[in-house]
Amino acid sequence: MRKADLHPKLRASAVPVPGHSGCFAVVPQPVPTRLEEPYPLLPLARREMQILSEAVEGAPSYADLLMHMLNRREAVDSSQIEGTHTEFYGLLLHEIEAGTSDATPDPDAE
Repeated sequence: MRKADLHPKLRASAVPVPGHSGCFAVVPQPVPTRLEEPYPLLPLARREMQILSEAVEGAPSYADLLMHMLNRREAVDSSQIEGTHTEFYGLLLHEIEAGTSDATPDPDAE
């Protein structure tokens, strides 16, 4: 990647690598001790986690379903890094259709 392709804030912290012409390293800047704006979405995330927790406590059978879906979502996301082309809904359809006459071969979903 060229230095010009970096975000302007990262470009400002790129320093030349000694002995490697044209190579730059992004050096982290000191973390500010006080953030100007606290994380505005943190209270919302906490509230959403509380709602999810209450839903699972109210119906424990949802916990298994939730974990199944989260595992599948993570599998799709990490597999896309490796070059597969299956979307989340495609993986779920593949699992539903597995072993039926409607099943279509999908090497990426496998």
